[in-house]
Amino acid sequence: FFFGRILQFLDERSTLSFGNTDVVIVDEADRMLDLGFEPQLRRIQRELERSLATTTTTPTAAGNIRSTTLCSATFPPDVQRIASEFLKPDYYFVAAGRVGATHGGITQEIKW
Repeated sequence: FFFGRILQFLDERSTLSFGNTDVVIVDEADRMLDLGFEPQLRRIQRELERSLATTTTTPTAAGNIRSTTLCSATFPPDVQRIASEFLKPDYYFVAAGRVGATHGGITQEIKW
């Protein structure tokens, strides 16, 4: 998880710009929320939105439209909430198997 480093470059060094960012991928979104990274996710999202609104350079390959992807193995309610806030209202939801369940072919064992 490198949110701290991203924020450090945004705050202290002012050397990071999202102006030419076409694609944003947040992998393990459920895990990041579990670890308390929601404030950092929100701050980075605000910076991304601000940079898109103030971009004066050549349009991105997508025509100044950023593609954002949130990946989560379980898609719990917290991730669903974040997705509804960060993504466009008509975002695509892709599920493999039953949401929130493990694959039937995976054996889980707890040993004491």
